[in-house]
Order: sequence, then structure tokens, then C-alpha cells
Amino acid sequence: MDDDNDGRDDEVQKFHLSKRARYNKTSVVVFDDEARKEFLSGFRKRKNKRRQIAAEQNQIKERQKRLQDRKERRQALKEAKEEASKGQGGEENGAADAEEEEDVEANETTIADTITYDERETRTVVNITPINPESDDDDEEKEVRTSGAGMDAPALKVKKPKFKKPKRPQSEKRTRKLSRREKTVPRNLRTKKRKKK
Repeated sequence: MDDDNDGRDDEVQKFHLSKRARYNKTSVVVFDDEARKEFLSGFRKRKNKRRQIAAEQNQIKERQKRLQDRKERRQALKEAKEEASKGQGGEENGAADAEEEEDVEANETTIADTITYDERETRTVVNITPINPESDDDDEEKEVRTSGAGMDAPALKVKKPKFKKPKRPQSEKRTRKLSRREKTVPRNLRTKKRKKK
């Protein structure tokens, strides 16, 4: 048994430094100019890299959240179908089930057309609606909906007034622009260059 301990002591003694040796040990400082330049000039790179990684992680989280929401919606629809078919007796209401499915699909498209982006400080809601082929004049007419009005309320059409710039009468003289030199000289001292005799 003493032999085993002696072997361990030898290994420990190889790597062991006494306190006095640690205090007396001199440290060597090496100056690496390339590493210094990389550190000093790399702040922007490192910051952009952190931002890029964070943006990628946010995209992954958003994608997973969307997938989870879709999965929950599908599951809820499936449960609603099963419940409706069990509760109403099955085949008698086959046509009604088809209509309900169409209504649910229409709801899904409206839900998909409204996208909400939540960020730290802002919340953005995007509503995607089909383009109305009847109104070709987007510049002249604009549909306005009040916040209290529902989707059934008619949209108000507002025409944008067209303003024309008033024309300048010909009798008005156009003033010439002053040069930099003339701007710095007071008005009473401004003179045209005179020819020397």
C-alpha cells in the first residue's frame, strides 16, 4: 500500500508548487501587436455578430411559435368536428358539416391574413386584404374606416384635393442669386467691379 501512495506523491510533486514558489514565480508578459489590433478593431464585428445570432434565434422562436399555433388550431378544429359529429348524430347533418368546414376555412384565411409582430418596444399588426378591382384610382380616392365601425360598415370614400402651384406673373422680376462673396459683404458696401482706367 505504501508503494501506491508513493507513486501518487511523485505525480503530485511534479505539478505541485509550494506557496513560496508561487509568490516568487515571475510572470512573463508578451506583447502581441496583431492580437491587440484585432481586439481594438473588432468591437463592431463582435457586436454585429451578436446581433446576427440574436436575430437568427428570434426567427427560429417565431417559426416554432407559428408552427405550434397552427398545430393547436388544427387540433381544435379536429376536436370540434368530432364533437359536432358525435353530438348531432353523424350522417344526417353531412351537408351542414360541409358548410361549417367552409366557414372554418374562411376564418382560417382571415386569421392568416392578420399577422402580429411583437417586439420589445413595439407591436405591429399587418392586415392583408384583397385588392378591390373596382377602384383603380388609388391616388384620388381613399377608403377610410372608423375604429368603432365593424366590417359591415360601409367605407367612406374621400377624394384628395388637387392643389396647383400658383403661377408667377410675368411682371415680377426674378432676383439673381448672390455669390458667397457678396453675401459676406454688407449691402451698402456692395459694388460692381469697376474697370481700371
